[in-house]
Amino acid sequence: MRQTFSIPGRLMGLNEYIDACRTNKHVGAKAKSEQTEAVTWAIRSAGIKPMDGPIEVGISWIEGRKKNGALRDVDNIQFASKFILDGLVDCGIVPDDSPKFIRNVYHHYRFNANNPHIEVTVMPYNPDGRMVGYLPVTGI
Repeated sequence: MRQTFSIPGRLMGLNEYIDACRTNKHVGAKAKSEQTEAVTWAIRSAGIKPMDGPIEVGISWIEGRKKNGALRDVDNIQFASKFILDGLVDCGIVPDDSPKFIRNVYHHYRFNANNPHIEVTVMPYNPDGRMVGYLPVTGI
């Protein structure tokens, strides 16, 4: 059973998270908690049901521009998959985010200054492999 949910806006990137952690451990912990809570809210709002067996996760990062007009680096954006996987565990969609339960995570990037958000699809693991299309980054 394939299920999809959307997270409005964007999640904190790696650079922002490192800055929070360097401030002090409490600021870093609070940042992680807030980001994971945003994900759990989106999962619960979409009515995502627990999955049996291992899963694959597809994440479409639809990014806007930063205040200075720049785009975030894709490796900085992709770090936020940590919050998404933790949210799936917190909501009981999977028991753990180890490779036993989450076998693959696929990423796709698009840019839309008017509607930044994240679309997440959870699906049963396909042991024969998925055909992954490499799409160009669009909307720049």
